[in-house]
Amino acid sequence: MRYRLGGLLVAAAGGMFTTFDGLEWLGGFVAVVALLVALAAELYTVAARPDRIWYEGRAAAESAKTLAWRYMVRGEGFGDDGLTIDTRFSEELQGLLTDLDHVPPADGSGGQITPLMRRVRAGTFDERRAFYREFRVVDQLSWYSRKARFNARRLRQWTTMMVIFEVAGIFAAGLLWAQVIAFDALGLVSALAAALTAWAQSRQYQTLSSAYSVTSQEVASVLSQLDSLQNESAWERFVTEAEEAFSREHTLWRASRGIRVGGR
Repeated sequence: MRYRLGGLLVAAAGGMFTTFDGLEWLGGFVAVVALLVALAAELYTVAARPDRIWYEGRAAAESAKTLAWRYMVRGEGFGDDGLTIDTRFSEELQGLLTDLDHVPPADGSGGQITPLMRRVRAGTFDERRAFYREFRVVDQLSWYSRKARFNARRLRQWTTMMVIFEVAGIFAAGLLWAQVIAFDALGLVSALAAALTAWAQSRQYQTLSSAYSVTSQEVASVLSQLDSLQNESAWERFVTEAEEAFSREHTLWRASRGIRVGGR
């Protein structure tokens, strides 16, 4: 996206320089090279589909993380002991990998069930609850709250920049109309404003800020409920509902991009 928008901006700047005597060839050359860069970026995106690979990777990673936490803290489907539990975990994880077009190699440092996962799983109810509270629920609450504020701040910044360049475009149009300037600064400023708008829309600052804010409130509710749990009786179901709250925004994100990855 940066190369595409940057190429179009540089091409607009090259077009502006064609109005200067003696620089027509330079402006045309710059415009051609910049448009070729933008075209190459577009063709690469269509051919290699790096966005699709990234989307699938993130979807699988989020699903695997949820699966690992259910295993560690004895969530629903993983409450019993025995070799069948390890088998179930491996089978569900394998189901995630089979849906991927690009499966990364194992890192070679150990199995899919790590020693930490086994230690947490072997702990008492209070130990598992405390671990889940600190490293899952509180971590997710902090992440979603931080991301909500980040995207809201970015939205304000980019909106301000777009307004500034739109005002600059009006000013450049006035100067051109009054024949104060002879070169087409309006085209460059307009292209820059359009590029900023396209970039802000591609980042979805407004959508993400709203979605992350709602999810942070859901996670805060999960934290309140967790502190009231005192025994194992409702723990398995609670973990499932908590993981659903964590993944709800991710599920909507995945659906909006047409990504399907197996697993719960």
